Amino acid sequence: RRNEDLMSIIAGCRPGNPNIDLTSQFHHVIWMGDMNYRVDLKLRDGKTRTHEEMWREVTSMVRAEDWTGLSKADEFRAQHSTGRALVGFTEGVYSFHPTFKVKRVVGTQYLTQRVPSYCDRILWRSMPSLKDHITQHEFGPLP
Repeated sequence: RRNEDLMSIIAGCRPGNPNIDLTSQFHHVIWMGDMNYRVDLKLRDGKTRTHEEMWREVTSMVRAEDWTGLSKADEFRAQHSTGRALVGFTEGVYSFHPTFKVKRVVGTQYLTQRVPSYCDRILWRSMPSLKDHITQHEFGPLP
């Protein structure tokens, strides 16, 4: 469903020439926003868990700063790596805690009704001859 939502949004974006695909008509396209993909540990190991088990395990991974393990369980990364979402786009490496769904307080405290996830995304795509003209210098959560 999330992939379908992305495709619908892209199809509706028609700046510039409406007859050319949005992602192919500019030197660089930066795509950012809440894409709503979640962390699902089943992607990593095939094991089904209750919501409570998933929440506990993901928050434990956050405390351990297991960013690689979280990345392997990320729905968007799974879809992107298999060519099902935003083909040709690049995303930075997450080396910080998930930013969804947190309490609005100082520090990071997760709400128990949602599994912590990386919903907010920043990706970019450049024309082939210009790929070296865009560089990520920093990637992290806002305080």
